[in-house]
Amino acid sequence: KEELRRIRVYSTYSISIQSAIRQDQGNRDPKTNVRLRNLLDQARKDDVPKRVIEKALKKSDNDDMIPIHLAVRKGLVMVVFTCNVERTKQTALRHVFMGYVRKHAPSAQVVDSSQISQCFEQVCEVIVSPQEKEDYLEELFLEHDVDVTVSAVGEEDKVDEDEAILRIRADDPKKMVTIEQLLTSNEATNEGIIVHEITPSKFIPIDYVELKDEDVYSELEKLWT
Repeated sequence: KEELRRIRVYSTYSISIQSAIRQDQGNRDPKTNVRLRNLLDQARKDDVPKRVIEKALKKSDNDDMIPIHLAVRKGLVMVVFTCNVERTKQTALRHVFMGYVRKHAPSAQVVDSSQISQCFEQVCEVIVSPQEKEDYLEELFLEHDVDVTVSAVGEEDKVDEDEAILRIRADDPKKMVTIEQLLTSNEATNEGIIVHEITPSKFIPIDYVELKDEDVYSELEKLWT
């Protein structure tokens, strides 16, 4: 039990530290990031190992990267590219992409970002243990006036036996910050929930369709030839 309690404490601090940096626009300076400073002070009082803190700070480096979707359409086919890019370089990447399309596929059309967003939904994806906590988490969010649906993702091969990958869909994407805070709250911890990893903003396709029409494949091939 003592080992489980220690793992739970370390995990909560790790996620909370990353969250504090993310919510202060990537600010890793405890002198100006008050929430981060308070967390680090409390972590030291709770004897959280230095390696756990350093690992959490290192993980937060990836928060400077944001997902970006670029798409091009020709005829029946729209191809969407998803990649992670530094926040300050997303405009430059769009210009490079447009230049590439003009040069290599001049008859294709670059798709506006607003049209791309209609093909995706924003979710918070979290790896937790123990499994089968969807109902409890939904109740926890509703108690705090956050309307969500929580569903398990069938990727058991990607996590340990006692862990589950959950996708949390909010009625308002702006509430993702609140969701992240609740996942690492004392209420969730006291319930025995251990949060191993949080992806606070993930974009997934709204629907999947199996392509059987050979004409579609032909159009896709022509797009890059």
